[in-house]
Amino acid sequence: MCGRFVYDEKPKNLRERYGIKEIPEAAQSLLIPRYNIAPGANVPIITNYPEKELEIMKWGLVPFWAENQGIGYKLINARAETIDKKPSFKNSFKNKRCLVPATGFYEWEKDDGLGKIPHLIQRKDKKPFSFAGLFDSWKDAEGKEFKTFTIITTTPNKLVEPIHNRMPVILDKNVETDWI
Repeated sequence: MCGRFVYDEKPKNLRERYGIKEIPEAAQSLLIPRYNIAPGANVPIITNYPEKELEIMKWGLVPFWAENQGIGYKLINARAETIDKKPSFKNSFKNKRCLVPATGFYEWEKDDGLGKIPHLIQRKDKKPFSFAGLFDSWKDAEGKEFKTFTIITTTPNKLVEPIHNRMPVILDKNVETDWI
């Protein structure tokens, strides 16, 4: 499970890294170093509709068919093994994929004596990378649209395995465009 992550890259580098033409005004205030991004936060996300662009979305997927936004806190992560089958993710998996820029993420190791110990996991060079994500648009009773996303998780690699039994899907830079 991925419950917190980090993004501390400059806006110029984000634009260059993802080939984004411009960064929307609304995103400027969110492109500051953030070391504890939590579920429910508004986050810059990369989509490909109709071309690569940066959009601000709330972390916690609210499917278009949901009765209310409350479901979002239960859908911060989506298991890679079931995203094509679960009603909450099936439509987004087919049509609404995104990249979640990050420079690190936290996993908590259970320790009987201490509770949980947080571990920051990042690249050795501390450069940004992308989580595979899904997004959706939901409208409230007044018709106001809300865009939300989830981070896809998978079984851990050798580094994360001793700490936790899940980790976010981290995309190789060469397949990011194919993903979205």
